[in-house]
This record gives sequence, structure tokens and C-alpha cells, in this order.
Amino acid sequence: MKLNVKRRIGTLALLASASTFALAGGGGGSDDGLPLPDDCESNCGYAQGDNPTLSSVSSASGPFSVSTLNVSSSVSGFGGGTVYFPDSINNEVATIAISPGFTASQSSIAWWGPVLASNGFIVITIDTNSRFDQPDSRGRQLDSALSYLISQGNNSSSPLYQRIDENRLAAM
Repeated sequence: MKLNVKRRIGTLALLASASTFALAGGGGGSDDGLPLPDDCESNCGYAQGDNPTLSSVSSASGPFSVSTLNVSSSVSGFGGGTVYFPDSINNEVATIAISPGFTASQSSIAWWGPVLASNGFIVITIDTNSRFDQPDSRGRQLDSALSYLISQGNNSSSPLYQRIDENRLAAM
């Protein structure tokens, strides 16, 4: 399954907004034209853990312990990476693929993995095929990373089995 990253590339802010609304038990459309979720019952089924507080959102880590999986550089479509996921969440959750900036490597963005995963997201930080890859190439690689995670979510022998929500994907 190939995703359209150009459509999804700016969704992290929306994902964060939607998650905040979902955690607050809200949702609903907005007057500013943003495509927020329709009104729904309490938490819209997306809440993980306690409601956020000022203290919790300014913390270096969230309430969930995190495990990691290494992704080989021989994987198709991107230069390998690391998957971070919350240990104690066994249902489908939002998933984020993160690419380093121009000439940078995965190590420059690796800190995002445990921070986001400890707050209930599945995250893959990737190495690109080349440190000099241009934006279009990086977009295709993020697309490949999300497709890789979806395939892992459908693989009964993977620790990510049935944990990837294909309707809540983001790229950074």
C-alpha cells in the first residue's frame, strides 16, 4: 500500500490538534475551516492514558514505557531506522514517520521517538538513502516508512501487529 505523503506531510499539527480534542473529550468542526473530527462521544475512542495537564505536556516523557525495533538499512524505500512504540497499548494508535533534515542523519531526530511514543504514538525515525536527498525523495521515503509500518501492523509475527491505525498517519 502506497500512501500519498504530499497529502499527509502537514498532518502532524492536525494530528496533535485532533489528539488534544480527543483527549479532552471534544472534537467537532471549527469555524476556521480546519478539518477537525466530527462531534463524537467522550474521547472519540482515541484517548490513551490520563487527560493531559500542563505538567504532563511539558515533561520530557509521557506516561507509557517505550520499546524499540531496529529497521535494517536493506529495507526497501528508505535507509532503515528505529521504531518506538508504547509497551502497554495494544490497540491501534496514530503513527508518525520522521525524517532528518538536509545532510543530517537519524541521530539528529532520534529524540522525537521516545518522547512521542511515551505519549501514546508509534514513531519511526529514519535514515534517508542519502544525506543529500531532496524534499521529493524524502517525501517518498517517509511514504515508504509509513507503508513499512502498515505492513508490520498487518503481520501477526510483528510486535506492531494490530497497533497501526491506518487512518491516523503523519510525517515530519
